[in-house]
This record gives sequence, C-alpha cells and structure tokens, in this order.
Amino acid sequence: MIGIDEPDLVLFQQELTHALSSEASPEQIIETLEKNPELKSFRNYISTFDVDMVHVANELVHKWGKH
Repeated sequence: MIGIDEPDLVLFQQELTHALSSEASPEQIIETLEKNPELKSFRNYISTFDVDMVHVANELVHKWGKH
C-alpha cells in the first residue's frame, strides 16, 4: 500500500497532480517540479519528462480531473 511506507512517492504524486492541474505551460510544470526542494530525490526522473507528454497529461487532468 502506497502511503505509509512511501511518503516521498505520495508527496511526488500530490505535487505532480497539483502542477498538472495548473494553467502553467508544460515547460513551466517541469521546471516547477524540478525546482521543488521536497522533490529532490525525483529530479533525475523529472528530467526525463517529455514536454509533449506533460502537455497531454495536463489536458487530461483538466478534462477528467476534479476541480
């Protein structure tokens, strides 16, 4: 179960969801996540994000996510 044993992953998922639900550009979303000091352990992973895929994820969150 994610949460109890993986607090960093939970935080990452929360921050990612928050960033994808913003009105920021895909480039800004990636930059925001990379600069977040709480996500330091995920920086290498975040640096692999493709701008086009972040754009699609952003659109999906806006279309299907709760506001």
